[in-house]
Amino acid sequence: MPVISEFNNGIEGWKIQHFDGSIETPTFNSDGYIQSLDSVGGGLYFYQAPDRLLGDLSEFWQGYIGFDLAADPVDAMSPADIILGSDGVNLGLGLSFMPSSEWQSYKVKIDVNVGWRNLETGAQATEQEIFSVLSEVKSLQIRGDWSSQSGTDASRLDNVFVSESVPEPGSALAILLFASGYCIYSKWVSRW
Repeated sequence: MPVISEFNNGIEGWKIQHFDGSIETPTFNSDGYIQSLDSVGGGLYFYQAPDRLLGDLSEFWQGYIGFDLAADPVDAMSPADIILGSDGVNLGLGLSFMPSSEWQSYKVKIDVNVGWRNLETGAQATEQEIFSVLSEVKSLQIRGDWSSQSGTDASRLDNVFVSESVPEPGSALAILLFASGYCIYSKWVSRW
């Protein structure tokens, strides 16, 4: 069964974690997404998933993490735009393209063949490492800060899912997302 955050009625327990370890609460937008306005230059922040999206996610081995993201300004890539963590092992994956000020839809496969890296060693993550982390996920983070400039930057996050498969048109998940008004215009971007 997929786990989903659509933010239709609030922030659903999501937090924002800054590079210095500080935590804050994202802002809920009544259009059904969360957002952050960051005025601290020189450090990344990540959207941090709540406990209900963590724990034993091993059923999603070779499944997908997906989300919609918009950010402005955008000028900096990072080696880890999505982070899965568990007991001292953090796995990161860089996205294949940067977001823009318009919504972009992403999906990434949870598999050894797409570029997940062990952030402690820098080596490509092994199947054993990925499966071990999935068995007890303690942290799921999605990068929110895409600017290296000082000054204010903003990002928006919506429709986060962890699923065994990508929602196909007509599937219950796709219908649910479409009914919520979020899949009318999107492109799925894959890292295979």
